[in-house]
Amino acid sequence: MKWLQDRMVLLGARDRASEVDTLYRAFQQRQMTLPTFVIGAVADARLRLRQPRQAIPLYEQVLREQPDEPNA
Repeated sequence: MKWLQDRMVLLGARDRASEVDTLYRAFQQRQMTLPTFVIGAVADARLRLRQPRQAIPLYEQVLREQPDEPNA
């Protein structure tokens, strides 16, 4: 599943936010935990999709898990 996580980050970098969101929902349905760097990509995607209320808790999670990360 690591390759899917990497794919989510790359899709986000290519401004394909809806695909990132779709993959995230699939991970959620399977109740799978994602690494912090992927959660950040999902938060960015949700913001691009004009879903700030869904993005904020994800950004907060990233900040809690990696408070010293410069990109957080």
